Amino acid sequence: MLTRVGISGTLVFITRFIPGSTGVSPKEQGSASAVINTGLQIGGAIALAVIMAIISASLGSNSKMEILNPELLNHSIKIVFSVSTVVTLFGITVSITALKRARGGKEGGVIRIC
Repeated sequence: MLTRVGISGTLVFITRFIPGSTGVSPKEQGSASAVINTGLQIGGAIALAVIMAIISASLGSNSKMEILNPELLNHSIKIVFSVSTVVTLFGITVSITALKRARGGKEGGVIRIC
């Protein structure tokens, strides 16, 4: 499990930096890297907050971890995984659609964002 997480994390990390730094001049590579890292950190913080809000809402406001029913916690985690899966698939669909529209009629598949 840990090996799969490490490999997939590496692949995701690399694929974020390639498009984010493509077309950026060498003088501005540091700034581009900082913007990508900042987006990664803020996005992770927002995602964690949303995940915890969903778990808290599904458990109820008077739940305490010490007396929590494991089945109830598992159900809440399944809800979070379902919501995360739907959001991820939506993001993939939007990205693919945007890339197809941007590539329309262009040779070589190079997309310039200016």
